[in-house]
Amino acid sequence: MNRIRTAFIGAGCRGKQLLQLLRDFPFFEVVAVADPGIEAADLPGMVCYNEGEDDYLNMLDREKPELVFVTSP
Repeated sequence: MNRIRTAFIGAGCRGKQLLQLLRDFPFFEVVAVADPGIEAADLPGMVCYNEGEDDYLNMLDREKPELVFVTSP
């Protein structure tokens, strides 16, 4: 089974809850999270893009996700 390369823009309460939920499904591969307010220590084992509000563009370019959840208002 191919896994869906998934990324998140936003890692607040809503984003972290959805991230935890998707980690339980074997057909999602969460590859990265972009949020200027997070630290890599907040999400161990996860690639974090946190170098400003536009760093999500770098995440999209480098990680090439197939599915992106925007979980910030």
